Amino acid sequence: MPTGRQGPNSQYIIDADVPAQGGFVKPVAVPATGTSTGQPNQCACDANFFYYCIAVNTWVRAPVAAF
Repeated sequence: MPTGRQGPNSQYIIDADVPAQGGFVKPVAVPATGTSTGQPNQCACDANFFYYCIAVNTWVRAPVAAF
């Protein structure tokens, strides 16, 4: 049975086993250029763009917009 507790900054933390398949995406710092250090599948975002690393040290970005 999951248990919960209050974490820092008022978020609620649930302690439980969660089955998952595949990997989890861990956001990294926004790259300064399209050739900044990065590993495939890393991602980052800021107020204007979503950044995705498609190959070693190769980033692409897409504008963030409502739809």
